[in-house]
Amino acid sequence: MKITKFKIKETNFSSWKSNEIELGNVNLLVGNSGSGKSNLLSSIFNMGTSAVRTKDKVPGSWNVSLQCGELSFEWDIEFARNNNKIEIVKEVLTSITSGARTIIVDRTLNVFLFNGANLPKISQEDSAIYLLKEEYPISLIYNGMSTIIRRDFASGNLKESMSNHLLNLTDKENIGKNKDLINLVNVESLNDRLDIICKYIKPKYDSICASFREVFPFITDIKFMDQKTNIGIFKKINTKERNCTEWVPLDKLSSGMQKVLYILTDIYTLPPGAIYLLDEYENSLGINAIDFFPDFLADHFNNNQFLITSHHPYIINNIPVKNWYICHRSGTDIKVKYGSEVVSRYGSSKQKSFYNLINDPFYVEGIE
Repeated sequence: MKITKFKIKETNFSSWKSNEIELGNVNLLVGNSGSGKSNLLSSIFNMGTSAVRTKDKVPGSWNVSLQCGELSFEWDIEFARNNNKIEIVKEVLTSITSGARTIIVDRTLNVFLFNGANLPKISQEDSAIYLLKEEYPISLIYNGMSTIIRRDFASGNLKESMSNHLLNLTDKENIGKNKDLINLVNVESLNDRLDIICKYIKPKYDSICASFREVFPFITDIKFMDQKTNIGIFKKINTKERNCTEWVPLDKLSSGMQKVLYILTDIYTLPPGAIYLLDEYENSLGINAIDFFPDFLADHFNNNQFLITSHHPYIINNIPVKNWYICHRSGTDIKVKYGSEVVSRYGSSKQKSFYNLINDPFYVEGIE
């Protein structure tokens, strides 16, 4: 699935809203600190969460155009807080074929029409995408929304993902034997994920390890080893470094190395059609771990969609200007200028492009 257009208006806390934004395959959000980049990622993730989960909803409205293979859809939904509940005020799901529009779901507080038929009273808290997820073509949208993945590694999230084991053996086997990438990418423990990949999708595991050693050439070996804990013996990923006799377990690696391994694992095992949201990738990374990312992304985006925020000159310089989205905020109103609007006057030199960006008034005056 790909998001081709979206427009947001959240009514929770800061009430962020945006103009309509068109997206491509690789989308780099740039702008001064506080210009709304992270808020856009959060809102897209909130939209996906509201579509496929029964909790963690955010009040607000989203208008989004989606591409699922050859099929196009428009989803317009509004959630509002009603006492202690967040309920759906309206929801319209439309399929678009050769310019012809067919309404699949048309829903208000009092009426729920599905393919023109009035459904009986049904949960006002859950989206039609969730309630009708078994019905084609809504199942395509549900699967796509389920693979909107956000990584920000803030507030201890990275440390938590380095925990020993969270999944039991049965869950691991179910994911691994079925090669269930949708559930695999949502496994919280990186060690558990790598264990599943090593046992059941070995070529991907080998690729992850090879790319990790390419970024950190002082790593000579990576393998699972038994490790004693206060609740038993577990197998944990360990690395061996050149000129070192001791093996280093996953949770003792530097945060930068952990982050690179986490992102490599993500990208190599993304489900087809996944939407990957990555906030300020470069934080806590040295230049060696930053340099590889633009080329790696270009080689592996396949049929997935990426939305990335960054302030780092190397990443910005090495992603084409046409893929930039320059963010600017006035109060809670987030506006975006497309890279395609400035590519001709920014010039062909990468260094000049970044220099022009950081001197562009839209960028410099990122917050009004």
